Amino acid sequence: MLIDGRATAALSDSELTALRRKRVGFVFQSFQLLPTLTVLENIELPLLAGGRRPVRRGRAREARVG
Repeated sequence: MLIDGRATAALSDSELTALRRKRVGFVFQSFQLLPTLTVLENIELPLLAGGRRPVRRGRAREARVG
């Protein structure tokens, strides 16, 4: 399979993880929100995992639905 022109079979585990984080999205039937976090914090969480800390608040506001 090719994603962004790269053969996924040739990628290392860390490269596959980075590719999934940046290019693959998931839509859950159940929202899987953390009840101890606000909606904005739940949106920010995957952005933090992607290393987008400096712009996370603005990106989370752009990404939110509604």
